Amino acid sequence: MSRLKDKLALLNAREQKLTITEEIEKNSDFQRAKTKEKRLRNEGQSRRENFQLRQAPHKKNLRRTKTERHQAEETEQGFR
Repeated sequence: MSRLKDKLALLNAREQKLTITEEIEKNSDFQRAKTKEKRLRNEGQSRRENFQLRQAPHKKNLRRTKTERHQAEETEQGFR
């Protein structure tokens, strides 16, 4: 009887370890995708800003600083 309990405990521990590992993998995949999405969005933002500057070089204030962009992202996320 105790052997069965030991085996059951061992199987439960293995199963728990697998689910934890799967969760970690899912999380890292999610983080990677999120980082890639953020990088692409930032690249697009700077491309748009550069294009606007080329179109109207006298309007230097079109280019936002990094902190302004960051604040804009935070407010944008707040509305979601």
